[in-house]
Order: sequence, then C-alpha cells, then structure tokens
Amino acid sequence: MEEAGNYASSDSSRSRLSVVGHLQEMTNNVAMSGGGKHGVKAGGEAGSKITYPFEAGRPLAVILMGYPGSGKHVHAESIAHRLGLPHISMGHLLKRASAMDSHIADIAARHRHVGALLPDELVVDILAEALPEDHNPNGFVLQGFPRTLRQAEALSELSGAYDIGLILNLVVPRSILVHRLLARRSCQECGMSYGTVGETIIPERCNYCGGKIGPIDGYTAKSLHDRLVHYDHLFKPVIARLASIHPFVSVDGVGLPESVSARLTKAIAAHLGHPSVPESSAIVNSNLSLGQTGA
Repeated sequence: MEEAGNYASSDSSRSRLSVVGHLQEMTNNVAMSGGGKHGVKAGGEAGSKITYPFEAGRPLAVILMGYPGSGKHVHAESIAHRLGLPHISMGHLLKRASAMDSHIADIAARHRHVGALLPDELVVDILAEALPEDHNPNGFVLQGFPRTLRQAEALSELSGAYDIGLILNLVVPRSILVHRLLARRSCQECGMSYGTVGETIIPERCNYCGGKIGPIDGYTAKSLHDRLVHYDHLFKPVIARLASIHPFVSVDGVGLPESVSARLTKAIAAHLGHPSVPESSAIVNSNLSLGQTGA
C-alpha cells in the first residue's frame, strides 16, 4: 500500500488533547443515539432490550466488525440502544478530530486520496483519548476498530479497564458488498460516508460539517472488488487473532436490516443477556468463515 505521509504523536498532541472533550461530547450526544442523525431504523425504533448484569468497576465492551458495506454502523447503533450503552464509531471520532485539527485533516486527506488506511498510531491515539477509564460506568459498543493487526494488539492495551464481552463479525458476500458500496454517497468536504441500508435517508448536506453530499469518486464495481480483495489481506488476520483470544461470533449480515438485527440480538442475548435465552437460539451460521464469504 502506498505511503501517504507520516504521523508523529507529538506533532499535534497539544491540539489533539484539546479535542478530547469535544470527542467525548460527540460520543455521548451523537454516536450513542439509537437512530442517530441518519434516520436509521434497524430492527425497529427501540427493539428488544437485552438485560446484562453490569459489574461495578468492570465496564463491558462489545465490538462490531465487518467489511466495508457490511452494515456495521447501522447495527452498532441498534446494539448500543438495546444494551443501553453508548455507541462509539471510530469513523466519527476520526472525522471530528480532522475537523478540529488541521494536521490530522491533512493526514486523512492524503491517505483518502490514495485509498490508504490512516496510520495505526494516529487511530489508536484518538481512540485512547476518547476512552478514559471513567468515561462510562457500564461500557460501550465500538465499531470501526480494529482494522489492522497493530490495532488489534493495541485493543488489549486499551481494553485493560474493560471486559471485552463479545466481538461480533458481520459476514457478507463480496458481490453484495460491492452492490451496497456503489450506492454509497459521501460528504465532499469531510468525507463522511452515507449508506442506503434499510430506511436510511441520505441528506443533501452532511450532518457533521454541512458539506455537500455526492457520489464517491473512483467507486466502480471493479475498483471496489479489488479494494475488498486487498482488504482480505488486512482484515482476515485481525479477526483470526481476535477470535483466538476473545468471545467471537460470526453473524450472517445478508437480508433486511430487521432480520440481521434479530440475528445479532439473539447472538448477544445468548452470550451476554438473560439466561433464559439459550445460545442455540441465536441465528448464527456456524459455517460462516471469519471473513467475508467470497464472491
């Protein structure tokens, strides 16, 4: 992958530290919402609540993973609502940090231009600053992290004060991912992505910076297919590692949002929720591979 620029944690530490309070406010007020500003409905407005016996001093972390286009953001919001936890979107944290720090914005722009992931150190730093140990007494639902092996290693360091109760991996065939990604739009200013999952209504202006929403440059069936093939090399080792050390469930991410949401809810209830919900009732395909299911 092409190198798009270097990141030194000390270069903008002062300005990034001043961003932390705003990142935390965003995490509480924007990313923890059950439907957010996108008008998303995934499995109903409220859905079924999941009772979890939170332990004092040991917050719960639930992590939702998947390929681009798998519906992580929509379903993370739904899961967070049902567990009564804040939803932390790594993408939102990075966009907000970019909007408040020109150095980060410049790095993000260079990497986005060549289709590269942001430097691991930058991503880990921003997440670490947004997750102080006393941020939420019960925990959080995290989506969009980790994406690389280095980030997966950092997860163990970041989660020292949290109990990683479950990692959910949405599995979707590559052909469907391409179809979904082709329908995406993005902000021409900050790059925030807007999908068309379920009843999501894509606005004319970005909910975060007010920029104009339009088609994503360079998105073609071939370019997206190639991008997902490349993503295999990054993502499969990550989920293989996580599956070896944390509670991990792969869930079929194909179908109506309500159907996928029901599968996720049953999987969560089986592992974390009320004991009257048996694990066998979770609509989880045990034959699913850890990564996406091919072409």
